[in-house]
Amino acid sequence: GRYNRELKKLMLDHAFRFVSNAIFEIGEHNQRSRKAIEKIGGEFIEYRKLETRTQAIYRIRRSKV
Repeated sequence: GRYNRELKKLMLDHAFRFVSNAIFEIGEHNQRSRKAIEKIGGEFIEYRKLETRTQAIYRIRRSKV
């Protein structure tokens, strides 16, 4: 909704008080979530194959938020 981006920023700001990177594991075919994470600065890192599915791994660094 209209508050989603601001809420994500607040959560990341809080997380970055303690860590320098936030890692997101998103389903390989979940294009909506992948585009959303890219909009807020997510950088695609790699695909990680699990037993039953493949995850797209994204990272947001503290300085990008």
